[in-house]
Amino acid sequence: MLPEICIAPRLSVADAYEAVVHELYHALRRDPRAARNLAGTAADEKAFQVAFAQAPGGEVEAYLASTRARVRLGHPGKRTAPMARVLDAGTGKPTVPQAQLADIVLGPKPNGLGYSQGLFRGVYTDARKTLLEQLGAKRTALETAQKERRTKIESLGKNIEIQTQNIEVYRHNLGLDTAKADKALADKARSGMAEAERELASLRKLMDVARESEKRLGVELAAVTAQIDGLQRR
Repeated sequence: MLPEICIAPRLSVADAYEAVVHELYHALRRDPRAARNLAGTAADEKAFQVAFAQAPGGEVEAYLASTRARVRLGHPGKRTAPMARVLDAGTGKPTVPQAQLADIVLGPKPNGLGYSQGLFRGVYTDARKTLLEQLGAKRTALETAQKERRTKIESLGKNIEIQTQNIEVYRHNLGLDTAKADKALADKARSGMAEAERELASLRKLMDVARESEKRLGVELAAVTAQIDGLQRR
């Protein structure tokens, strides 16, 4: 994620200054996940490129920042002509909407900067591939977790059934021991039944948690699957 800024020897100090401001703006403002995230929402490659150019720290903001820096420098010389034409010569502020600035960045030279068929070429495809790989890995992880929850639910269900049967046995024994006036055995049955009831209550709480977790996993799995299907249909 660290920036690598290469300055060509032929550049003047003013040109190099403008280039450094431009690249540092990318480094400080652009989210390295921006392309991947936009690939999941953009309708097509054109929409992706427009959104990517206008994203925080993207080419529109970087060119605005670097061109304004050059204007403030007050140094004569060659500037990024297509962008300079839509910036106020005194303040460096844009005189057109941001969407038009994106068109300039993406448009073919000489009226544009040529990013659509230059640096942005293939970015959408690569971002989609990365996103699909990550979503696929996430879906696998969710499926594994959901399977584990279902196994847990099945195990808890069996334990609940066992404890329910234990309670019935203790209750039956308690009735017999009480009828026989055997206090020691009655107390033992009563104690065993109380312990089984506590265990049953604990198991039911665990079951509620496991079912809620399985439900959430199912919702998330469905969302991820829908996102993958949507991407693959484009």
